[in-house]
Amino acid sequence: MLDGIHVQGFKKTLFWNYISNFIGLMPGRITLTLSLMVFISLTEGVGLLLLVPLLQLVGLNVDEGSLGQIAGFVSSIFTYLHIKPTLIVVIIIYILIMSLNAFLTRLQSISASKIEYDFAAHLRKRLFQAITHSNLLYFSRKRSSDLAHALTYEIERISSGTYFFLSIIASSMVLIVYIIFAIKLSGIVTGFIFLVGVILLLALRRRMVSSGIIGEEITESSKNLYSSTLQHLDGMKTIKSYNLEERNIRDFTSYTDEVVDKYIGSIRSYADVKFLFDVGSVLMLGFLVVLLINVLSLPTAALLLLLFLFVRMIPNLV
Repeated sequence: MLDGIHVQGFKKTLFWNYISNFIGLMPGRITLTLSLMVFISLTEGVGLLLLVPLLQLVGLNVDEGSLGQIAGFVSSIFTYLHIKPTLIVVIIIYILIMSLNAFLTRLQSISASKIEYDFAAHLRKRLFQAITHSNLLYFSRKRSSDLAHALTYEIERISSGTYFFLSIIASSMVLIVYIIFAIKLSGIVTGFIFLVGVILLLALRRRMVSSGIIGEEITESSKNLYSSTLQHLDGMKTIKSYNLEERNIRDFTSYTDEVVDKYIGSIRSYADVKFLFDVGSVLMLGFLVVLLINVLSLPTAALLLLLFLFVRMIPNLV
């Protein structure tokens, strides 16, 4: 019963409205983009597997613990393909796989950009159509500047948000590959690291919430600036007739400075969160190295792979 209420409540949210419109508009393109993301994740996984024989070929022992199981799996693949894993062969295969990864990433980026701009154009057309067909009383109560602001600036923000939304999905898929690989190497250490990561994110939650509030303030400030710009330009003849140029400049300057302050505040808030998260991550990695070497006595090859994985994972968490 409660689950049904929660589902119904979610379906009334703006985010659900956004998702349903987004997917309903271009399901084919979204499916293609998501498929590319899956293939990118697969090539990323193959690239990680190829690091194991590379470590072995440069003289590190990869036959101990969980890493030994991964090494055995990779060796069986080479045996099945009748390929002798020499250093040159492994490097060539690694280059080919990561080049394919880069090519798929390029296609995914282009596809996501097309979705972003087409979706923005669709929303802009729908909004303009709705404004055009609105009743006269509703239209007369709205400022033309607010409608123009929604058709331009706000639609652009939704467009940018769409690109970031797709980027988050792509990063999450790659992150899952890293997590699976890290858990296979050392589930206890991986669990501990993610526990610390969650604690860091919860500690920074208040700052992240404040960023959302600042985003709403930016919308209001930019709307006022847009309205002021149109009003001042439309009334410039009257302003000049009554010698109100300086007052006009002061008003416009005030709105402009307000928008700048809100943007700087937003950037500062994000920079603070990233700074604190990065410092916490470095401390966490330092503690991890001590833990892996002195307490768990992890083999050098597994240690290097885990550090590589965590360095790649951490940027995707914030």
